Amino acid sequence: MQLSYNNKFKPQKNANQFFLKLKKSISTNSIILIILSIIIISLYILSIQFNWIKKFGWFGSHSNSNSIIPLHGYYKDDILTKNTLIFPSIEHAPLLRELGIDGLFESIVDPQGLKHYKLTDSFDSEDSLLNNKLDDESTNQMLKIKNSFLNHGKLKFNGGNTPEIIIVTGVDFEKYELSHLTKIVQNRVNYAQRKNYGIYVRWLQEFIPLLENSQQSKEWCKIFLIRAAMYTFPNAKYFWYLDEDAIIMNYNIDLYKYLLHPKALEPIMLKDQPIIPPNGVIHTFKNTKAENVELILTQIGQDLNLNSFIIKNGFYSKSLLEFWSDKLFRNYHNFPGFAESAITHILQWHPVYLARTALIPPRTIASLHSAIELKDDIHYNEGDFVASLRDCQSRKSCESEIDLYWSKTEN
Repeated sequence: MQLSYNNKFKPQKNANQFFLKLKKSISTNSIILIILSIIIISLYILSIQFNWIKKFGWFGSHSNSNSIIPLHGYYKDDILTKNTLIFPSIEHAPLLRELGIDGLFESIVDPQGLKHYKLTDSFDSEDSLLNNKLDDESTNQMLKIKNSFLNHGKLKFNGGNTPEIIIVTGVDFEKYELSHLTKIVQNRVNYAQRKNYGIYVRWLQEFIPLLENSQQSKEWCKIFLIRAAMYTFPNAKYFWYLDEDAIIMNYNIDLYKYLLHPKALEPIMLKDQPIIPPNGVIHTFKNTKAENVELILTQIGQDLNLNSFIIKNGFYSKSLLEFWSDKLFRNYHNFPGFAESAITHILQWHPVYLARTALIPPRTIASLHSAIELKDDIHYNEGDFVASLRDCQSRKSCESEIDLYWSKTEN
């Protein structure tokens, strides 16, 4: 019988053997590829490990200061100074208000209609050209004031003896008149000179270009300000942020002996204290030691109070500032207290920072103003260290309250 196909297309008897050989060949190739991949990955990991060891040592310890990447500033260049009292030309406040933010920074508008300001190092080219062409005295004065404003942030301390404590304050030329801005800064200068501390004062408006857009609250600027202070005084040990709505009342108190020395801090630390009183689930740790603390805060009601707080110059505090100022926090819609809401969230969800945080009684560094004298643990009493005028803007009484407490310190 004739088959319809040629003999050479007939099924082979040894077909199974052919597939076995093919399978064996594929298996061998796969094993070789896997071995080669393991060797390549191992060499890559070893090269990374070698670079890590070379840079950080065998255990990657961050205890050695050489292993920490140096903090960088916000500007390309620094202006070195030996002055421990760094503050802007407060007398420029009226003209800065006249220039406004639009006159101080270049800006762009995004497709959503939000304005973004650009951080610049000095005059823009148009201003420089204007300065060269015009002889008008008022125009030249405005340009000099603008240049002073833009250059102030470049100052960096390089003196021989760095103060251990730096008082940090942000001032707002849109909020206060010149006379009150002068009192706020002079208050810090008077105290710092008596105790050989440093001060670091900046216009809050200097940090507006670092915000995502013009709609973000200036409350976030205080985090950038603390970070800038750490860059300006890299060898200082402590940075005390004191809001412009606060007055130092007792110039005789030595902050280190009063609070920062571990033996002074340990007895007043509020351990096992709810982060959100009275019934918050997350509490401060019971076993936190004062010598390990890098952030000192007070509370007011259910909120953490950032009108007056202290941060130590350390590895964890620097990482906290980077984390805290991240745009994900600044853009989050459910932080009604802005930076205060953000730090409340961080301490509740990140125990590595909570373990290095101390809550202390309000009257230690932030006695709250009251129109009548209240003998309690929150409000200002005669002899207290600091009077905090928190929320004075909502009371429309900031300037009158500053006048009240300023007169007490100077009498």
